[in-house]
Amino acid sequence: MDWTSQLNEYENQKMAFLKAHIQDSGAKYKKFVDSLREFYILALFLGEKKFQSPQFKESRIKQLYAKSALDAYSVYLCLMNGLNIQTASIIRSQFETFVAISTIFSGNVQFNTKLYDNYQYVEKWLDMRSKQKLVANNNLAQKEYAKYFSAESQKIISDQYSNYKEYYHPRKPYHWAWFIYKDELNGRNPNLRNMAEGCGLKDDYDRLYGLLSISVHSSPLLAKWMASDKGVTILPKFSELTKGYALLSLNYLIKTIKSFSEHWLDPGEYTSLQSFIDANHRRVVKDF
Repeated sequence: MDWTSQLNEYENQKMAFLKAHIQDSGAKYKKFVDSLREFYILALFLGEKKFQSPQFKESRIKQLYAKSALDAYSVYLCLMNGLNIQTASIIRSQFETFVAISTIFSGNVQFNTKLYDNYQYVEKWLDMRSKQKLVANNNLAQKEYAKYFSAESQKIISDQYSNYKEYYHPRKPYHWAWFIYKDELNGRNPNLRNMAEGCGLKDDYDRLYGLLSISVHSSPLLAKWMASDKGVTILPKFSELTKGYALLSLNYLIKTIKSFSEHWLDPGEYTSLQSFIDANHRRVVKDF
């Protein structure tokens, strides 16, 4: 059997069909999906042209801004191709990022930013300790361990950890936001639900997180989202879920843009930007 020629013939036929299928079936939702690309460009413009503060450029929270924007752009790329199931996984990740952003901006921004930034030293220490245990249990050769950590780097990591460890759980330093919640949670590390509740996102967590997780964990309930007249389909699929996911991702991106802009733009420019964002957001959602 000549698999190559058969697959080439099938591909030529199927790709033409897929292109037409995506264009025709997705037309109804194009306005909502395209809005993600438009606001991603705004986020990109602000990040590259307007947020000039050294605190933004040098801080690890810049990566939260970048991740939220790139998550939204990833949602756009998925939805424009009818990949609703894959979109759910990305939006769940975007939601988790937005919870972290909201936690930072809900209190003392400068202090919370340092908690987030300095946790990198704890993570390096945890990684070093984990590999040391592998060596002790003969699961990693000392020679291999030395490739990761020289004597000098071990001292630097240990010293950095000692400088900042008081702000993280004394026995289980597994979360950057422990210090924020330590009194409220009696010294325990926060989980995502605790953080969502702490920054006013409990309803989002309760309504959406479990639903989005169905895709991540490959639940049998996925069949409902992948159903067609002929049963479960492997083809891209557009539905009202396409519109809902686009607007949900857009909502988190807009809130991220506003949070960062309020902090790093001057008040007049922020007010002008807010009016621009709100006008364009209304244009998108008025037909929802």
